[in-house]
Amino acid sequence: MTVTVKAVSGDQITVTTKVGRTKTVLVGSTTTITQNGTTTSLSAVKAGETVLVKGHLNSSGAIVATSLAIQP
Repeated sequence: MTVTVKAVSGDQITVTTKVGRTKTVLVGSTTTITQNGTTTSLSAVKAGETVLVKGHLNSSGAIVATSLAIQP
């Protein structure tokens, strides 16, 4: 799912989907974060950026990310 980052706080990212819904993305120690094909950290994710998130929904509707790719 390709989303736009609204805010980053701790291990959570608030994003907006293409249809305007706000979602929470949970980033854990096993989440792979990449930018331009290179592994990076959560601190590289900034508000306003577009990211490709892969993962699954938990029981509260948050996305538990397995991977996050910062888009150019």
